[in-house]
Amino acid sequence: MFRRREIYFLIILFALSRSLSYSASEFNTQSDLSETYKEQIKPTEKVIEETKKNLQNVQKEIARILDRKNYLEKEEKEKTKVLKEMEKNFINSSNEYRRTNYDIKYAHDFIRNFEKDLEQKKSEIEGLKLRLNAQLSELLLLSLRKTDEAPLSFLDDSDKYREELRRVCQEGVEILRSQIKVYEQLSSQLSDLNDYRLKVYVNLQKVEGEKVKAEKEISNSRVILNKINKSKKKIESDLAVLSEREAQIKGMIRSLLRKKEIAEKKIKSTDVKFNGQGNCPWPLKGKILRNFSLDKSSGIFNPGIDIESPQGTKVVSIAPGSVLFADWFKGYGNLIIIEHEKNFCSLYAYLQEIWVKTGQTVDTNTPLGSSGVIETLDEPGLHFEVRKDGESINPGLILQQEP
Repeated sequence: MFRRREIYFLIILFALSRSLSYSASEFNTQSDLSETYKEQIKPTEKVIEETKKNLQNVQKEIARILDRKNYLEKEEKEKTKVLKEMEKNFINSSNEYRRTNYDIKYAHDFIRNFEKDLEQKKSEIEGLKLRLNAQLSELLLLSLRKTDEAPLSFLDDSDKYREELRRVCQEGVEILRSQIKVYEQLSSQLSDLNDYRLKVYVNLQKVEGEKVKAEKEISNSRVILNKINKSKKKIESDLAVLSEREAQIKGMIRSLLRKKEIAEKKIKSTDVKFNGQGNCPWPLKGKILRNFSLDKSSGIFNPGIDIESPQGTKVVSIAPGSVLFADWFKGYGNLIIIEHEKNFCSLYAYLQEIWVKTGQTVDTNTPLGSSGVIETLDEPGLHFEVRKDGESINPGLILQQEP
């Protein structure tokens, strides 16, 4: 297993292997990465705030639409319940309508038959009356033919004839009474049937009206339900759009927060001090040949600074630390890497001589070696870098303003 220092050393070497080409430009020790990063964060924070407000507005709109959707669903449920009740009442009304129609037809047929029977009974009674009157007339004529002085005197003398006449008359009267009674019963029943038929007809009109009303209400309810369903579909469509927009805004906020976090980490990393920002001594005195720049696209990428000095000039440590590397390294020549506190490292490249060993502890201004020739510029001097967690930072943040 590698120890932490060994792993950290590998990270530094990997970072160095990616920083082998440079170009010259003016070095400005007043530039401050932390201020740059803070300036970058300001618009990001503003965008995050505006985006959060947009998210709140979208969420409010979603809540409003959800309330509207819940209201429509509740209304749809109530209307559906009412519609089912109406359809049930409509079915009952239709069944009652059919039953009433049947009752009317039955009553009409029954009354018609009763009327026929009544007419028949009336005819029979009239016939009995005629026969009885004929019999009485015949008896009267017979009595007149017997004697002119006492037409009915023969009745007193003829018990047989009298008895026969009485029997016939009594029989005729009984039949007549019976027929009249039946007639009166039929007349009463006919009246009752007519009353029943009238009630059934009135009920039929009522049921028919209820049926028409139920059909109209069902039709209206279905129209309302169709409108509710259309509104519900529109709301669901709007809700889907708003939900997608909400997800996009949330993603945007996450992205902006990540950018802000990265910038804050950079601020934190550049604000870490050795002996106080801008208080560290320079590794040697000389004019700046090439400044710090991480802009690879411009062709002036330089992860450190190049300081002009005669060959053999003493190079010193800028802060206390431990020598992490002291040997030749491709692209950097003779190289010394010193590990300082809080994962900071200082790098001294293109040295003519190396005077320290790996693992050696050094202090501020401890001599490390002598300057040589910067190969990438073909000029005598020193290439100097400062790295935090393996990433290059502007040496001007920790060095004194004047070399």
